[in-house]
Amino acid sequence: MAENGKEALEVLEERHDEIAVMLLDLLMPVADGFEVLERVKEKPWGQHLAIVIISTESPTKAERRCFDLGVADFIHRPFDAKLVQRKVQKS
Repeated sequence: MAENGKEALEVLEERHDEIAVMLLDLLMPVADGFEVLERVKEKPWGQHLAIVIISTESPTKAERRCFDLGVADFIHRPFDAKLVQRKVQKS
C-alpha cells in the first residue's frame, strides 16, 4: 500500500520482484496515476507488472490513455469487490 504516487513508485522500485499485480488509482497526491504508469513503463521490470486501474475518471479518454500505457484492466468506481478480485486473479 502507498499513500501517494511518489510512495507507490518507491515501493515498486524496492519490491517489484515481489509484486505481480498493482491496483492503481488515477487521482493521487504528489504523483498521479498517469505519472506512475509512465514511470513504471520506463523500467525493465515494468513490463512484467500487471496494473489494474480503479478510478472515477471519464471512461473513454482516461481508459484509452491507460491502455496506451499498458494497463491490464480498468475498473470504474463504484465497484463490486468480487469483480475486482476476479479481475486481479486474471491479471
